[in-house]
Amino acid sequence: MQVARLCHDEVVRLNADSLEAIYEEIGQDRGEVAISRAMEDLAALLVEAEAAWATGESAILRRHVAEVAGIAKRIGMPGLARVALDVDRICACPDDAALAAVVARMGRLGERSLIAVWDVQDAMI
Repeated sequence: MQVARLCHDEVVRLNADSLEAIYEEIGQDRGEVAISRAMEDLAALLVEAEAAWATGESAILRRHVAEVAGIAKRIGMPGLARVALDVDRICACPDDAALAAVVARMGRLGERSLIAVWDVQDAMI
Protein backbone atom coordinates (compact mmCIF):
# COMPACT_ATOMS: atom_id res chain seq x y z
CA MET A 1 0.00 0.00 0.00
CA GLN A 2 1.25 3.43 -0.90
CA VAL A 3 0.35 6.45 1.21
CA ALA A 4 0.07 9.82 -0.47
CA ARG A 5 1.06 12.93 1.41
CA LEU A 6 -0.93 15.98 0.45
CA CYS A 7 0.67 19.39 0.59
CA HIS A 8 -1.69 22.10 1.79
CA ASP A 9 -0.19 25.07 0.07
CA GLU A 10 -2.83 27.59 -0.87
CA VAL A 11 -2.06 31.03 -2.24
CA VAL A 12 -3.47 33.79 -0.06
CA ARG A 13 -5.13 36.57 -1.99
CA LEU A 14 -5.71 39.87 -0.27
CA ASN A 15 -7.76 42.83 -1.33
CA ALA A 16 -5.38 45.64 -0.39
CA ASP A 17 -8.05 48.14 -1.47
CA SER A 18 -10.06 47.19 1.62
CA LEU A 19 -7.15 48.10 3.88
CA GLU A 20 -6.52 51.34 1.99
CA ALA A 21 -10.21 52.25 2.31
CA ILE A 22 -10.01 51.84 6.08
CA TYR A 23 -6.96 54.12 6.24
CA GLU A 24 -8.61 56.70 4.00
CA GLU A 25 -11.85 56.63 5.97
CA ILE A 26 -10.49 56.94 9.52
CA GLY A 27 -6.87 58.01 9.06
CA GLN A 28 -3.52 56.31 9.42
CA ASP A 29 -3.30 56.04 13.22
CA ARG A 30 -6.89 54.98 13.82
CA GLY A 31 -6.69 52.68 10.81
CA GLU A 32 -3.69 50.87 12.25
CA VAL A 33 -5.50 50.42 15.55
CA ALA A 34 -8.70 49.22 13.85
CA ILE A 35 -6.90 46.73 11.62
CA SER A 36 -4.75 45.45 14.48
CA ARG A 37 -7.84 44.96 16.63
CA ALA A 38 -9.65 43.18 13.79
CA MET A 39 -6.68 40.86 13.29
CA GLU A 40 -6.50 40.07 17.01
CA ASP A 41 -10.23 39.33 17.01
CA LEU A 42 -9.84 37.18 13.93
CA ALA A 43 -6.98 35.18 15.46
CA ALA A 44 -9.01 34.58 18.63
CA LEU A 45 -12.12 33.60 16.67
CA LEU A 46 -10.16 31.08 14.61
CA VAL A 47 -8.91 29.41 17.80
CA GLU A 48 -12.38 29.48 19.35
CA ALA A 49 -13.96 28.07 16.17
CA GLU A 50 -11.53 25.17 16.12
CA ALA A 51 -12.22 24.50 19.81
CA ALA A 52 -15.98 24.56 19.17
CA TRP A 53 -15.53 22.10 16.30
CA ALA A 54 -13.37 19.81 18.47
CA THR A 55 -16.03 19.71 21.20
CA GLY A 56 -18.91 19.28 18.76
CA GLU A 57 -20.56 22.61 19.56
CA SER A 58 -21.88 23.38 16.09
CA ALA A 59 -24.01 26.37 17.13
CA ILE A 60 -20.96 28.07 18.65
CA LEU A 61 -18.85 27.08 15.64
CA ARG A 62 -21.39 28.62 13.28
CA ARG A 63 -21.48 31.85 15.29
CA HIS A 64 -17.69 32.11 15.27
CA VAL A 65 -17.32 31.40 11.55
CA ALA A 66 -19.95 34.03 10.76
CA GLU A 67 -17.83 36.54 12.67
CA VAL A 68 -14.67 35.30 10.93
CA ALA A 69 -16.33 35.80 7.55
CA GLY A 70 -17.45 39.32 8.43
CA ILE A 71 -14.07 40.46 9.71
CA ALA A 72 -12.20 38.76 6.86
CA LYS A 73 -14.38 40.44 4.26
CA ARG A 74 -13.99 43.84 5.94
CA ILE A 75 -10.18 43.73 6.03
CA GLY A 76 -9.62 42.28 2.58
CA MET A 77 -9.44 38.51 3.02
CA PRO A 78 -12.05 37.23 0.56
CA GLY A 79 -10.67 33.68 0.48
CA LEU A 80 -10.87 33.31 4.23
CA ALA A 81 -14.38 34.77 4.25
CA ARG A 82 -15.46 32.23 1.62
CA VAL A 83 -13.95 29.27 3.49
CA ALA A 84 -15.57 30.41 6.75
CA LEU A 85 -18.94 30.46 5.00
CA ASP A 86 -18.16 26.98 3.65
CA VAL A 87 -17.70 25.78 7.24
CA ASP A 88 -21.11 27.22 8.10
CA ARG A 89 -22.75 25.45 5.15
CA ILE A 90 -21.11 22.12 5.98
CA CYS A 91 -22.32 22.38 9.59
CA ALA A 92 -25.81 21.87 8.20
CA CYS A 93 -24.93 18.42 6.80
CA PRO A 94 -23.90 15.38 8.75
CA ASP A 95 -20.49 15.01 7.07
CA ASP A 96 -17.88 14.98 9.83
CA ALA A 97 -14.95 14.30 7.49
CA ALA A 98 -15.82 17.25 5.25
CA LEU A 99 -16.33 19.52 8.26
CA ALA A 100 -12.97 18.50 9.73
CA ALA A 101 -11.23 19.18 6.42
CA VAL A 102 -12.80 22.60 5.90
CA VAL A 103 -12.23 23.69 9.52
CA ALA A 104 -8.56 22.72 9.11
CA ARG A 105 -8.42 24.63 5.82
CA MET A 106 -9.93 27.68 7.49
CA GLY A 107 -7.25 27.55 10.18
CA ARG A 108 -4.41 27.28 7.66
CA LEU A 109 -5.80 30.00 5.43
CA GLY A 110 -6.53 32.20 8.44
CA GLU A 111 -2.98 31.97 9.68
CA ARG A 112 -1.51 32.72 6.27
CA SER A 113 -3.97 35.56 5.70
CA LEU A 114 -3.06 37.21 9.00
CA ILE A 115 0.62 37.07 8.09
CA ALA A 116 -0.12 38.48 4.63
CA VAL A 117 -2.11 41.40 6.06
CA TRP A 118 0.71 42.24 8.46
CA ASP A 119 3.10 42.27 5.48
CA VAL A 120 0.79 44.51 3.41
CA GLN A 121 0.12 46.76 6.39
CA ASP A 122 3.85 47.18 6.99
CA ALA A 123 4.40 48.05 3.34
CA MET A 124 1.65 50.70 3.44
CA ILE A 125 3.10 52.50 6.44
